[in-house]
Amino acid sequence: FNIYSAMGVPEIWRVKGRSLEIYLLVENNYEQSPTSRAFPLLSAQTLSEFLAKGFVESERKTARAFRDWVRKHYR
Repeated sequence: FNIYSAMGVPEIWRVKGRSLEIYLLVENNYEQSPTSRAFPLLSAQTLSEFLAKGFVESERKTARAFRDWVRKHYR
């Protein structure tokens, strides 16, 4: 992550297996976080659930479910 911190990238999302990890830049170091700073209602857990769903269902069905989830939570 050193290259990203040198460039001042404030947030990194990293896929690890079937889960997603969120890292936030804090004083030139990245700390794992349960939520996104850019999208506060999105948690690593929620994103991991949709990622895992994408492995067993079609991409289109998963994208539709995610879109519905966003509409429900962001209105």
